[in-house]
Amino acid sequence: MISVIPSAAESVWSEGYGDTHFLYHQLLRFVSASGIKLWISLLTSVCLFSYLIYAKGKNIREILFYSGLFLFGSYVFTGRLLFGKGLLVFLPLFIAYLIVWDRKNKLAVLSLAWILVWTYPLSPLLLLYSFVSNSFSFMENYRIRKNTNLFSMLGFLKEYSLFYHALIGFCSGLFIHPSFPNQFHAFYLEWWGQIFPPNDVEKIAEWLAPGNLLFFQTFFVLILISIFMKKDGDRALLVLFAIGFVSSYFTTKSIEWTVPIGLLWLGSSASLKEKIQDDKFAIVFGCLFFFYAGHLAQGADYQIKKNREENDLTSVSLACEKLETGTRLWVRWDDFPSFYFKCPKLIYPFGLNPIYSFAKNPTRYQMIFSFWKNEGDDLSELPYYLGYEYVIIDSKKHGSFLLSMMQNQPNWKIIHSLNTFFLFKREKTNATIHPEKTKTKPMNLEIPKPWGR
Repeated sequence: MISVIPSAAESVWSEGYGDTHFLYHQLLRFVSASGIKLWISLLTSVCLFSYLIYAKGKNIREILFYSGLFLFGSYVFTGRLLFGKGLLVFLPLFIAYLIVWDRKNKLAVLSLAWILVWTYPLSPLLLLYSFVSNSFSFMENYRIRKNTNLFSMLGFLKEYSLFYHALIGFCSGLFIHPSFPNQFHAFYLEWWGQIFPPNDVEKIAEWLAPGNLLFFQTFFVLILISIFMKKDGDRALLVLFAIGFVSSYFTTKSIEWTVPIGLLWLGSSASLKEKIQDDKFAIVFGCLFFFYAGHLAQGADYQIKKNREENDLTSVSLACEKLETGTRLWVRWDDFPSFYFKCPKLIYPFGLNPIYSFAKNPTRYQMIFSFWKNEGDDLSELPYYLGYEYVIIDSKKHGSFLLSMMQNQPNWKIIHSLNTFFLFKREKTNATIHPEKTKTKPMNLEIPKPWGR
């Protein structure tokens, strides 16, 4: 069990790590670095198998249709699965939760709600689903018993007893957590900080709107299929899908939970199963899935280019491995996972997400961020001022200005380079001979307000 991540010096996790992907990370202990892609493929297969069980595909046509729908109905979602995150563990368990919820097994609902909190930050979805589903059942029962007093004999509490079991399980998983007490701050940052990030924090891709084209590519097949079916699926899933569909237009982060909710809603439809038996329907959507699979295949060329970049990065990482344990290496936040995986003995700024650094120290975060967004000022001494004597610059990703700025500074020397990657080292200076090279603050920065603590 990891309690701190000391290598992420500027991150809040250097003080206490709250693992919101706990079960996934525990499973990773049994996977070698060389087998990680096979592991992701295996978990994706488990997700698909769980979906087929939920959709109750009985004949070969239904199995092929639902398999194509899950894998190629939204290649944006498929790509998200292949990232290899806690979502791969959350999704099969969430499907199991829907099954036991439908069977009204209170003990299983409580247990799975507890476990789901330990898998991925999407666990509040089960509470929302449970409340909406229970509300539909409550309204249906009230319509049947029109003459019954709504609140007689604690009827309200009785009707929502299944939801209360889900709520107890969720709260138990939240409070009785392996990361105690750090999980409270971790879930706060995940559930609040990433939904409403401070203006001073760099906007990462998943916080931004996906754009019309990506939004269309994500939901086109799901919406098209829904047009041909009666709205007879799980109504609670439909409500969640509608909420997610709207929110996904404004933030890409909502896509990772909205698409699987939409897939589950389609899988719960009896009318869709009848439609699948229609030859024309099956042929049209079979061709559509094949077309989307072609889009996924186009990613092979991207992966080849990515592998070349990884080879360059590996070369630089090998040079970094020769540095002493505890050496502070200045990298961007999105480079942290790659370098930490290859060189865990070094100290880095940021760590996984810029919001974690902002939550620890807004002033230092703002200074670090100013270096990477810089387009005109000479901030070459900023890393050294903050305690870093080595700097990694990728001229392709970070821009030529930063590379030129570092190259034009006599205090920094390139000790390793390959294609677009450059490793700089800060030369030691004698302050008595060169008083102008002492450690001084390079610029005045506006100090943002404290947040997240």
